[in-house]
Amino acid sequence: MSRSLNKVILIGNLGADPEVRSTANGTRVATLSVATSRSWSNQSGERQEKTEWHRAVLWRQLADIAERYVKKGDKVYLEGRIEYRTWEDRDGNTRYTTEISVQNMIMLSIAVLGAVVLAAAAPVHAQETPPPAVHVVSEGETLWDLATRYFGDPFLWPEIYRLNTAVVEDPHWIFPGEELRLGGVPTAAGQQMVGPEPVPQPGVEPAPEPRPGEQQPEPVAQPAMPAPAAPPPPPSASGPTIFSREARGAMGVIGGAAYDERAARQYEFYSSGFLTEQQPLPWASVEGAIDRPTLARVPESSFAGMFENILIVPPAGATYQVGDSLLLAGLLRTVVGWGDIVYPTGIAEVQDIGPTGVVAEVVAQFNRITDGQVALPLEAFPDPGNVMPVPVENGMMGSIVEPRQLNPVPSMQQIVFIDLGRNAGVQVGDVFAILKPSEEEGMQPQTIGYVRIVHARDLSATGLIIAVMGLGIEAGSTVQLVQKMPS
Repeated sequence: MSRSLNKVILIGNLGADPEVRSTANGTRVATLSVATSRSWSNQSGERQEKTEWHRAVLWRQLADIAERYVKKGDKVYLEGRIEYRTWEDRDGNTRYTTEISVQNMIMLSIAVLGAVVLAAAAPVHAQETPPPAVHVVSEGETLWDLATRYFGDPFLWPEIYRLNTAVVEDPHWIFPGEELRLGGVPTAAGQQMVGPEPVPQPGVEPAPEPRPGEQQPEPVAQPAMPAPAAPPPPPSASGPTIFSREARGAMGVIGGAAYDERAARQYEFYSSGFLTEQQPLPWASVEGAIDRPTLARVPESSFAGMFENILIVPPAGATYQVGDSLLLAGLLRTVVGWGDIVYPTGIAEVQDIGPTGVVAEVVAQFNRITDGQVALPLEAFPDPGNVMPVPVENGMMGSIVEPRQLNPVPSMQQIVFIDLGRNAGVQVGDVFAILKPSEEEGMQPQTIGYVRIVHARDLSATGLIIAVMGLGIEAGSTVQLVQKMPS
């Protein structure tokens, strides 16, 4: 049975301040009344307008943000799913409610921007107790919630997503009953929590998130995890690969334990992708998952996960050696004038050489790895260490070529490609502002977001959206350098 979709996107204004309360077990929940309007001309040419009101419900962290920063009249972007509930009033009559269960919110009113940026910059200390190896999703939970609860930093939610790409197809949507791995996610304090493989508990059903006013059953304590393992030593530059076998317990989190404030991170560098710039690259072919050493037996269609073996056929004239690291990727689509979008799915390390190809072990996974993908020798990560970019004035200007994913409204942690690269002096770690022309003549452009460069090629660069302050981030948007890495 194919998977269905229940997804709602609203952009509207609040008709009242958020109504915030707590459930019996202390879970915060906020209710918003959001107005959307549409206008049209009737047959006589008269302008008509209709306003519709929507009830939106936000849980936990989103409820706290709404309470602190959102007020009557503010414009918000809401993304979630539609839900229908029945309940009985005091007279015993059955009532029906339609509401939007919100999983993502972007505040579009400039007045609250400064307060939000300051709050996001405030340090969040990770809890001392290690997280469980696996979390069973309850109703209303988001990856943002889980990152805040277990690792003390909501912005670590992409790490949880990347550990669970086999379960979570869209990071905006996690569903009750799904079991998500937590081992290997670095904490806000810089310690990497490493846990054993999750062991499903038969017969244990996840408790659904209660609606306001419902009774909450007694929580079941999660089993204690062993203390975090010490981070592996940094890899040797003279070794055959940037990966160390001793680091395999980290469940594919590249770069060891450090996840403090850095201008560049290995994970982002390798997982973000890039444009081929219409250059021929030495692509190898990923033939599929295999059971070593049976090189000849490759199923017609297969996919591989962490520490599994895949068969890779090098391009004509190329040879690989044991220990070589290869970037695994899919070619997402072709951008006119820029070539293909390379969408990394993982990293593999060559283990054996065979007559029909090489056997490589998956040592990092960013997305689903399947037959039919391609592979490329891994380029070196230009690690800047603890060097941070410095503000610049009148920085170089360019534009967004295209987002990696064609979402209607790009949000934080999404990838865009810009038309400036190493030839223009762009480096990994540089920060660009995304600008939108002012609607008033003579006024300065409006800053609607920021991107941090995570990968650079000769003519283009890959940027990670690190802040969104307004609508309009799209292909053709102007970008301007505002922070530059020291040379």
